[in-house]
Amino acid sequence: MGYNYNNIIDVFPGNIDNRLRTKEEEYTNNYSTPFPPEVAKVLETLIDETIHEFEEHYYMTTETERKLLFQLIKIFRCSHVLEIGTFTGVATIAMASALSSCSSLSSSGENNGDNSSSRGKVITLEMDPKAMSIAQKHAKKLKYLNDRIDFVLGPAMESLVRITKEQPNKQYDLIFIDANKDGYTSYFDFIMDNHLLSDNGLIIADNALYYGQVHRQAGYDDIKLFNSRPDIPGHAKNIHEFNQHVLKDKRVQVVILPLFDGISIITKSK
Repeated sequence: MGYNYNNIIDVFPGNIDNRLRTKEEEYTNNYSTPFPPEVAKVLETLIDETIHEFEEHYYMTTETERKLLFQLIKIFRCSHVLEIGTFTGVATIAMASALSSCSSLSSSGENNGDNSSSRGKVITLEMDPKAMSIAQKHAKKLKYLNDRIDFVLGPAMESLVRITKEQPNKQYDLIFIDANKDGYTSYFDFIMDNHLLSDNGLIIADNALYYGQVHRQAGYDDIKLFNSRPDIPGHAKNIHEFNQHVLKDKRVQVVILPLFDGISIITKSK
């Protein structure tokens, strides 16, 4: 989420204490290693089309977050990635372009329920056909991604149930959650209850601090966002409840980082 928040977060004194700092985001973009040129070019045209086609273009992950996902997949040599919430695919393309040719992190040593282990694959879930169509169109521009992304259209939970039934033993090395905020807890529970996360895998949940409002939902201060979207407080409450839920789950360990809109990094307890 969050390519450009300037149309939502007004710059005036009442918002100084909100934590979305667009200039710091610009700096981190400029001083982080760029994507490979061919990937950067595709992402640039995709971002331009998304801004033109969607009022909600701020759903896109920020460039720094995409670079973090790219780095994590490289560092942990991930082969199997699940994305819950494609939108127009900026994170999808970034992650797929990072996929390792190495074996999955799954401790089973098997092919993890499919035949894609040799090259890796992103399975990405999206319910908006227009957004998915744009994602597919731009992903096709990078021919080496053609067999690295499976696009699944439909409500996320229905898609999760279906793909799990189709490949009941499949586990994922990285799972990126960036969909409807009121569904985060259900997605997390389904992932853990159905053993979708590999033993050394990561769950990355976006928007963990949602517009600087999650800590306010938790009572840490009473400064409110001025002239904000009316749905922000409700989504912030959903995210706070998700953060509480994950922290209480003894199956996992979690750290929340203040990367722009906040991310949670969740791993299995050891």
